[in-house]
Amino acid sequence: KFAENIPNVDAYRADIYTVLGVGRRKTARFPKKMMFAGYCSKKAENSSKFDNIRPLTLLPREEEEENGEKTKFRRPHFLAVLPTANIQKTVVNSMIQHAILHHSGLDEDTIFRYGDTNLLTFLGCGTLAQYICSSNPRLQFLSHQNRRHSGLFDKLFSIRQVDSADPDGIITGHAPTSFHPQLPTVKKVTHEKKLADAQLINGMQYAVQIAPRKRISIDGKEVTSENGLGKLLVAYGCFMTQIGRQPNAKAVGDVVRSLWPESSSSIPADILSNDKVGLLPIEHLESIFTFVHDELLTTPMAKSYASDLKIKRVI
Repeated sequence: KFAENIPNVDAYRADIYTVLGVGRRKTARFPKKMMFAGYCSKKAENSSKFDNIRPLTLLPREEEEENGEKTKFRRPHFLAVLPTANIQKTVVNSMIQHAILHHSGLDEDTIFRYGDTNLLTFLGCGTLAQYICSSNPRLQFLSHQNRRHSGLFDKLFSIRQVDSADPDGIITGHAPTSFHPQLPTVKKVTHEKKLADAQLINGMQYAVQIAPRKRISIDGKEVTSENGLGKLLVAYGCFMTQIGRQPNAKAVGDVVRSLWPESSSSIPADILSNDKVGLLPIEHLESIFTFVHDELLTTPMAKSYASDLKIKRVI
C-alpha cells in the first residue's frame, strides 16, 4: 500500500530467509521480481527503467569521484523486523556471505546481482555492538573474535543509525512494546553495564541501514570489479576469521608461525612483532595478509570456509 502512491517504487512481501537462502533446509531460488522491482515483466514496455538496474560494482577511487551521483541506479531495499538476536546475526552474516560471493564471482545469483541492496532493520544493543566494535573506540572491551568479525563486516558494509541521536546526542532506541506484535524481552546481555556507558541499552532496538560499500581496498590495494581482485575477499574473510579465533594476548609472531609457517619467514621483523594479536590495528593485519594469503588458500581451513560460503538452494 505504501508503494502504490509513490512513483518508481514497487514493493513485495517475502520471507527474508528464502531471499537470503539461510536456514536449516535448502531453499528455492528467490523470486526474480523481488530484485527487478517488477520491471522484469515490464521490460518490453518500459526498457529505460529496466536498464537503470545494474549489479553492485566496486569502483576505483578515480571513477567513483568522477561519476559521483550522476547516474541513479535502482536498488533493492529489504525492510525487516528481526525479533531475536540470533535471527539478527543470521541475516547480517548472510549479507556478508552474499557480498563475498558476489565480489569474488563465485555466485552470480546473490542479492547484489540487481544493485547495492540495502537492509533497513532493527538491531538489539548487543548485536549492534558486535558489528560496530571494530570502528567504535568505546566498544573495544568486546572479544577479539567479535572485533575481527566486525572488521570484516566494516570492510564490506557501512552501517548508519536511522534515528541517530536526539538533540542532546543520546542514541535513540525503541522498546519491544513499540512493535506489533511485541518483540521478545531480552533479560540479560553480555557487558550490559559497559554497553549502557556507550549509550546502548539492553532491551532497546536500534533502527539501522546497512549498505554495501562501493569502494574496498586491502593493504592499500584497491579491489574493483574490473581488476579481478574480488577473489581476495574469500581469503580475506578466512584470514580475519582465523585471526579472531586466536587468544587476544598471543604474540602475533607466534600466531603467524603456527598458522602459516612457510610464509612467516618472508615477513619483515617489524611486521612480525611480539605485540599481542588482539591489539593490532586492521592495517597491520592487512600487511600480514599480503604475505600469507597464497599459503592460506592451500589450508583445510580455507577450503572449509569457501565451502561454507555457498548459498543452500534447491537445484
